Amino acid sequence: MRRDFHAGRAAALHSWGAERPPLEVPSPGRLCRSALNGSRCAGSALRLSNTSAYALTACLALAAAPPGALVNREAICRRTGMPLRYLTQLLRQLARGGIIIGQRGRQGGYSLARPPAQTTLLAIMEAVEGPIGLSGMADVSGLPTKLRTAIDAPLAAIGADARQRLASVTLAAFHAAQER
Repeated sequence: MRRDFHAGRAAALHSWGAERPPLEVPSPGRLCRSALNGSRCAGSALRLSNTSAYALTACLALAAAPPGALVNREAICRRTGMPLRYLTQLLRQLARGGIIIGQRGRQGGYSLARPPAQTTLLAIMEAVEGPIGLSGMADVSGLPTKLRTAIDAPLAAIGADARQRLASVTLAAFHAAQER
């Protein structure tokens, strides 16, 4: 029975990699709410780092696989155009962050740790970048103490809002936008 399971999974993985066209690797450009509905981003958008953009792309490739299928690194590289060496580093970080699960061996590969509807952009970004916040965004050290104190509360609120919005965007939303 175990051999049949692996053979079926290998066949599903093979057909998955062959039937779908390569994904476009997102440039480390802008991400905004309007991007999810297909329109262009306005001037005030969050800029993703290369690392976050490629981690998101790798996770989208895993989300496109059949549920429960393990996808090997080479299949992800074919679909996304990412260099294998860079992808390997990203997958390691995503696994450490609990975003994906890796299984070693000949029949091994990677899958999402949670369903795409429960995997958030915030979780992916924090897995590869560390905690997301506004620390270090503005150097207020030269300002008088009263002014620094007055600026701290609004910056903290902006940081909390950004985290909340990033946590509300899931891989399922990206996948749905990509299918349109």
